[in-house]
Order: sequence, then structure tokens, then C-alpha cells
Amino acid sequence: MHGETIQNPTRAALSITTLTTNYQRLAKQRRLTKKKQVRWQRPPEGELLLNVDTSYKPESSTGSSGTIIRDHTGAFLGAKVNYFEHMPDAATLRLPLSEKVCCWHK
Repeated sequence: MHGETIQNPTRAALSITTLTTNYQRLAKQRRLTKKKQVRWQRPPEGELLLNVDTSYKPESSTGSSGTIIRDHTGAFLGAKVNYFEHMPDAATLRLPLSEKVCCWHK
């Protein structure tokens, strides 16, 4: 076709088969690793549930957290937001956060 080289039909068929196989494997892998939606679950009666979410910004060495407490009926009992400076890494954020959470009930 206008001086262009045409690929051998057998080689073209093998290329199509390889592409199709790779696509099918990727699609199967995505189905298997699809994240399940995590939903809040109530604690047992008479107990409280403390949910904590944190974030960390390495470029500014800062972190923040949000904490909420609910009872076994799902009723809101309290919430708190914290901001932390001079955090060398995300793991270090756990120490001041645990101190604040432990002292929150006072």
C-alpha cells in the first residue's frame, strides 16, 4: 500500500492475541483487587467507638487529625481536630495524637 510494509498475517494475529490476553488479565486483576467500601460499624452496647483520620504533608512537616466518638446507638458524643507542626514523618504523628486522644476525656 503506497510503498508501506505490511506485517505478516501470522505475526499480526499473534500480536492481537497477546494484546487481548494482556487486556483480559488486567481486567481480571482489577476485578479481584477492587476495593470494598468500608462502612462504619456500631460498637457493642455499652462501649464507645473512637474513629481517627490523619493526614501528613512531608513538604511542610505538618500533620492534622480528626477524631470523633460515638456510642453503640451511633449517637455523636464529641469530635476534635488537631494540627501538628515539626513532624519528621507520618509515623511520628501517632505519638502526639495518642497523647491528645488519651487526655481528651478530661
